[in-house]
Amino acid sequence: MNDTISVRDALAMVGEDDAVFVDAREAGERVQGAIPGSVHAPCGFLEFVVDLQGPVHKPELARGKRTVVFCASGVRSARASKTLVDMALKNVAHMAGGIIAIE
Repeated sequence: MNDTISVRDALAMVGEDDAVFVDAREAGERVQGAIPGSVHAPCGFLEFVVDLQGPVHKPELARGKRTVVFCASGVRSARASKTLVDMALKNVAHMAGGIIAIE
C-alpha cells in the first residue's frame, strides 16, 4: 500500500538508515534543489531503476526500507509510488506537495 505523507513528516526521516528518498523528477529539475541523499529515478525509468536484475538498478533502493517518493508538486510521486507498490515494494509513500512545498 502506498501512503501520502506531509513534507514535515517526510523531512523528519531524512538521514534515517531505514528510509530512502526517491526523486521522480527529470534531471533538469534537480537544479531547483533536492532532498539530501535522495536517489534520482525519473518516472520514465523508475521500473528499470527498481528492478533488482536490471542493468541500471540502484542498490540504494533496498527492499525493506521506508521509501518516500517526491517530485515537484506531488502528482508524479503519487503515480510513481503506486508503480513501486505494483512492483511489490512495501512501505512506500509519496510526499504531498512535492519539493515546492518545502519552505
